[in-house]
Amino acid sequence: MSDLKKSITNTILLFCEKWLLLALNFITVILLTRYLAIELVGTYSSILAFASLLLPFTTLGLNNLASKYFIKYPNSKHFYFCAALRIRLFGAIFAALVGIVLGFFVYGASYELKLVSILLFFQMFNIFNLVEYLFMSQQQVWKTMPYRVAIRITIKFMFLVALIYKCSLTSLIFILGSEYLLLALAYWLIYTNNNIDQEQNFRTTYTPTIKRFFHKSKWLFLSSFAMILYLKIDQVMLSQMIGMEQTAQYAVAAKLSEFWYIFPVLLANAFNPLLTNNYTKQRATYDKHCKLLLSALFLSAIVIASTTTLVAEPLIEFLFGESYKQSASILTIHIWACIFVFQRAIFSKWLILSNNYKYSLWTHFIGAAINILLNLLLIPTLGGVGAAIASVTSYTFAGFISLFIFRQTRPFAYLMTAAMINCVPNCISLLSIKNKPYA
Repeated sequence: MSDLKKSITNTILLFCEKWLLLALNFITVILLTRYLAIELVGTYSSILAFASLLLPFTTLGLNNLASKYFIKYPNSKHFYFCAALRIRLFGAIFAALVGIVLGFFVYGASYELKLVSILLFFQMFNIFNLVEYLFMSQQQVWKTMPYRVAIRITIKFMFLVALIYKCSLTSLIFILGSEYLLLALAYWLIYTNNNIDQEQNFRTTYTPTIKRFFHKSKWLFLSSFAMILYLKIDQVMLSQMIGMEQTAQYAVAAKLSEFWYIFPVLLANAFNPLLTNNYTKQRATYDKHCKLLLSALFLSAIVIASTTTLVAEPLIEFLFGESYKQSASILTIHIWACIFVFQRAIFSKWLILSNNYKYSLWTHFIGAAINILLNLLLIPTLGGVGAAIASVTSYTFAGFISLFIFRQTRPFAYLMTAAMINCVPNCISLLSIKNKPYA
């Protein structure tokens, strides 16, 4: 099977998995709004948003960087896996401790701090999702998929049962967090039972590699932190500046909008081995492939945003009820962020391949700074609508406008511009991907 066909097969498998899980998440959100009071939904959303701010510490920007080494040095993948895992373990412990301290300043010695502490503990086990990227780099997504799907379906079922029986928020957070633990156990068992040479390089010191990984990944980690900051800080700020009810209204709209964000990530991850090989061997072919993917993502985002804008009000009322009617106006704004969020997934891969790690940080930092500033200005008067405006503006700067500021990122900015202008002919080329070169 050719690399291109393997990439397409992996993409289809990942899509099937994610759409199944997204459907379950969708049902969960609907039942959450039906069975919990709107203030409790706001509290739940605020806790999840706060914990998400610390989640990048469990990966430290090493997912894509380690994948690059797994692909480039397949005979030493165990060595690089262990080196990356050790760095992530340190980051996860640090995140849990710092998160509890920050949670005390945000929520005080309250019930919310207890929920934050529980979730931060379970999030530490997210370090083991590196196994997923190891097999993905070998285009073997089916090695981890069945176990991952089984665990997540089981957790969702338990969560829904807990909702129906009106269990406490503590129980809901505990069930949600246990997914990280169960996935960690499954990933480790898969890793140790798939004939990976774990004796290789066992006696070799990891210190030089850890230093090299940390040096290269620090930009990606800081970038991930800045990205999650402008993705989730709005809900934390809303809960503190306006209240939990407005947070719930915004969270519902953001959840519907972010429902689509997994699509470009899956596409970029599935095509990453192909793009990596093309970048090192055939740069012109890489540019053509990249432009085609960018065009497909841009056109998909336009269709999704336009359709959602037209049906937002009846959709919100049908799914969540009259209590969440305000979410419709938030959704019609927030959904347009997907235009540049989608293309950003390809840009993130390009930054690693071109060794321009630090510009991932600078572009995300610009987006985060703009988001926080606009939230401070707009939330007091516009509430959730103001937060949505801030989000779309920050995503536009982080994913497109800021790329023109730096000389090193301008080539990709021009590539994005060309892909958007020629999105229709490039997408037509996608239909004939099997028999002709990319446009």
